Amino acid sequence: MEKKLKAWIKSLQSPKTRKATGCCVVEGLRTFTTFLNSVHILKALYITQKALHEHKQLLHVHHYTVITESTMQQISAATTPSGILAVFEINQTKALLGAGVVCARLQDPGNAGTLIRTCAALGKKTVVFVESVDPWSPKVIQSSAGTIAQMNIHELSWHALQKEKNNVPLFALVTQHGQQPTSAHAQGLFVVGNEANGIPTQWVKDCDQKITLAMPGNTESLNAAVAGSIALYITLLHK
Repeated sequence: MEKKLKAWIKSLQSPKTRKATGCCVVEGLRTFTTFLNSVHILKALYITQKALHEHKQLLHVHHYTVITESTMQQISAATTPSGILAVFEINQTKALLGAGVVCARLQDPGNAGTLIRTCAALGKKTVVFVESVDPWSPKVIQSSAGTIAQMNIHELSWHALQKEKNNVPLFALVTQHGQQPTSAHAQGLFVVGNEANGIPTQWVKDCDQKITLAMPGNTESLNAAVAGSIALYITLLHK
């Protein structure tokens, strides 16, 4: 069993396998609990004896398997495993696009997860991934603190986004020559571009408006997740 378990969990570290199986790996009590209370379906739960003793509330979960600390260390993607690892079946959203953020060619899972967490905190339900990191990778899930389970996650091409956005405006976050974020509609989607290259020129042109954050400190740019989070928060204050 241990050998098969290791092979299965290791296979789910691959985006290709996650897409083929429709499953993702979730670690940690808070993240696990958030997923458990969402539309996603628990397929398997693995827990160490120590973690089970510390979190007796998990006993209400009908199916779980106790594994050794050594096995958990081998299957976990965390440097310091929490002792709780689960596999969930991803229930892909059918919701219409609404207020939130577009991750446009973002490659850093930490940035993607942070933007998801910000949207969740501010009551924005839509996060669109366009040619970006896999939203269901363990690092994105962890960086979102599990809030990805509460969100409407869409994986679309830029062309498909243009067709499906309906009346939801797109606001391109650019480093210069854009308007202040207070001019953006609170029910729009902020497009946050690639960490190194920003948003492709044509995509910027396709957006309804360009938005630039003032940087009186004369820095060249802000971190992608920081910029997106600030813009979202400012529009929340001025809605």
